[in-house]
Amino acid sequence: MNGFRSDLIDHIKQHLSSYKQNGRAEVDFLALKQLSKRGKLLNQELSGFSWGELYLTLSYFLKRRKMTKEDFERAFGIECIFLSADIVDDICDCDDPNLPTFQNEDRYLILISQYLLAKGFSYLRPISTSYEDNCLFSLIMESGSGEWKDLHFRFSINKRVIPTEEDYFKLIKQKSGKLTEIIAQAIDPSHVILKKITYYIGVAGQLRNDAADVLNDEKSDLRDLKAYLPFLKAYEYSCDTQDDFFHKLKDEEIMTSPLKRQLIRAYIEQSGSIDYCHILSRFYYMRAFKLLEEHFKLSKTEMKYFKSLFLQRSQQHEQA
Repeated sequence: MNGFRSDLIDHIKQHLSSYKQNGRAEVDFLALKQLSKRGKLLNQELSGFSWGELYLTLSYFLKRRKMTKEDFERAFGIECIFLSADIVDDICDCDDPNLPTFQNEDRYLILISQYLLAKGFSYLRPISTSYEDNCLFSLIMESGSGEWKDLHFRFSINKRVIPTEEDYFKLIKQKSGKLTEIIAQAIDPSHVILKKITYYIGVAGQLRNDAADVLNDEKSDLRDLKAYLPFLKAYEYSCDTQDDFFHKLKDEEIMTSPLKRQLIRAYIEQSGSIDYCHILSRFYYMRAFKLLEEHFKLSKTEMKYFKSLFLQRSQQHEQA
């Protein structure tokens, strides 16, 4: 099975070409140029995971027919929606060093994000009834509410404010789980199993990303005192062993000192927290794979291809 990546890339490039030829609004071109950033679909050096490709793959497994132009339009819509979410996430977390930090340029990125979101839904809308539209917008609003909660989901050593693992899972299930359910909603709003598959994939991906980001000082997780699972499990380990590692630290030190953050990262790794996150991530991926095997008639080649969308490409991206 060759997959749909190259055809999806060609489809999107045709859109880019038509914008140039027809003199479309500049925001169209600027918005889709975001897909050429590192780790995005159109980047020639490091082309990362594609949500549009996931849509096409699951849609093919369910419908067992050749993907049409309309299917690729919907995949393009999915790609726009997730790209919009990525831009907002980068702005909120200050993860992209090329992005301005709370300057006038931010408003343009926010407009681009809003535009991509509306554009994505415009490509999904032709296949939706009014009820389905409401479901789609409900999912995106629920995920947006989760993103807002994420901004305030922080720990404080000074005040002894440490959220629980249960709190963390409530957050990512709302923020990431609901976002990925959009794919199932776009394929077949009544298909409960498909919703569960995409939901599990969203949770698994968030766990994997949080485990990777906490070890990277270019990311803002520790600097912003984000109470993500790698930190929470390390803090729990410290309490269990009574080594007082975190009690010796101050919030201000963590936010301002790269050396302190380096020590915390070493402790997080030593505590087994990263391994714990990877195991949980794989558990949720396996739940998705199991449902796919039980409810879809896939060949071994198709199942291998589907698993490679996550397990192989995510490893390549983390190593790059």
